[in-house]
Amino acid sequence: MRTSRPAAAAMLSAFPNTWITEPRHYDRTAATPATPATLARAVAFIDADADLDISATDIARAAPVTVRVLQLAFRRRLDTTPMAYPRRARMDRADAQLFAANPGDGTTTVTDVAPRWGHVSPSRFCARYRDTFGQAPSDTLRS
Repeated sequence: MRTSRPAAAAMLSAFPNTWITEPRHYDRTAATPATPATLARAVAFIDADADLDISATDIARAAPVTVRVLQLAFRRRLDTTPMAYPRRARMDRADAQLFAANPGDGTTTVTDVAPRWGHVSPSRFCARYRDTFGQAPSDTLRS
C-alpha cells in the first residue's frame, strides 16, 4: 500500500492525464470583480484606524468581503497581506511623528511614540524601525 502512492504520483506527473485540472475560472478571479472597491475600502479603513489593534476580520468586515477575498485582493494587487499592510501603515505613522517632532523640546521620545503606534516594547519597536527604515528611530528624532 505504501509503495503504490508514490508510484501513482509518479505516473500521474509523468504521463498526460486529466486528473490534475487547471484552476477553474472562479479560482483565478475570486477577488477580481470587487478588487478596486474592496482595496479602496480596506485601505481607507486601515488608514483611518492605523492606531487601533485591528484584525483581518475587522478589515474584511469594513470592506465588506470575506477574509479570503481580502487576502487574495491584497496579495494579487498590493503584493502583501491584510495584516502586513496595517503594520507598515503604523510604522510609517511612527516615522512621520518622529520626523515632525522638535528634537530640542524633549517632549517627544521614542518610548512615547512606540506604544502610540501599537508597539508594546520600545526595544522591539527600535529593531523593527531599523529593519524598515535603515536607521534607529532616535536618529530620525534628532534629524
